[in-house]
Amino acid sequence: MILAAVGIYGVLNYWVRVRQKEIAVRLALGAQRSAILRWAGTHAMRLAGVGIAFGAFGAWAASRWLKSLVFGISERNPEMLLAAAAAVILIATLAASLPLWRATRGGYRPQPPRCLTLGDELPLCAARN
Repeated sequence: MILAAVGIYGVLNYWVRVRQKEIAVRLALGAQRSAILRWAGTHAMRLAGVGIAFGAFGAWAASRWLKSLVFGISERNPEMLLAAAAAVILIATLAASLPLWRATRGGYRPQPPRCLTLGDELPLCAARN
């Protein structure tokens, strides 16, 4: 579950950073913060949904093999699959909250370029996005 939380947080944080200019333009043109949250939240839930679909398919496919390892469980247990899916949705919601908050609270602020000057040579600069 920690891996799912870190993965969703990382992907969504990157997505918000890449779309920072677009979000700032939408807010400047009058978009409601709730609309931006809904838009980014939908993206987060899509990520969670894809993860749940792949995980459920993998669990369903590996259930016979897992039954030989763990005694006393049914071969295919839908209650456990639903509980795991609910846990992933809850963790995805919590992991997405910080990037979603950043998407609506912080406007686009251009970052100064990072430069490396080596003696009297011209500085080597790489712009950050």
